[in-house]
Amino acid sequence: ALIREALSKALPLIDESTDPFFRLNMYLIASGRFRELGDIENAEKCDDAIQTYIRACELDPSAHADQLEAAASVLDSEAWAYVQVPISDRRPSSATDSIIEPQACSDESFEKSQKLRLRALALLDKLGPESHLRRKAHRDMALWYQALGKTELARAQKEILFDMVGIHSDEILYPQCLGCGHLAWWKVASTLKMVGCGMG
Repeated sequence: ALIREALSKALPLIDESTDPFFRLNMYLIASGRFRELGDIENAEKCDDAIQTYIRACELDPSAHADQLEAAASVLDSEAWAYVQVPISDRRPSSATDSIIEPQACSDESFEKSQKLRLRALALLDKLGPESHLRRKAHRDMALWYQALGKTELARAQKEILFDMVGIHSDEILYPQCLGCGHLAWWKVASTLKMVGCGMG
């Protein structure tokens, strides 16, 4: 009863939020909680709000980056429910860590997850080729396919990324560490100037 009351009070607050990332992800969380309580009506209201926003982004050629990021984020979260593949932003620390073992999943789960991820990717493809969000989405998709043993699909995503960046090397799949926690994406080591920690 207390959970139901909290959720009923939360929905109007979600509606009022002007932050699309917060609003969509809160709707997704609320939908899951409503379903756990057996309240399908309110769960579907949350789902409808999410889908309405995503469709609007898909139809709007001038959607802003923050709107596209929010829509893509919630689609990626929905995809995670079908296939869980952790994708790190950090380069593997050893040779054995760099070997991504294919994850086991059913064809049905793969197809459902892939459909959602490709829908998210299509949204971010509205951004320019210099966009970090767009580049990283293709990079993550390549690593996702690789983790699932889909070698050709992974290669195709990497080629799209390489064309955007202008560097055809797996080295750009992970950021370069400059020291003191600084990272440089989409660069190769030979082009970077290292940061001297503690040099004042």
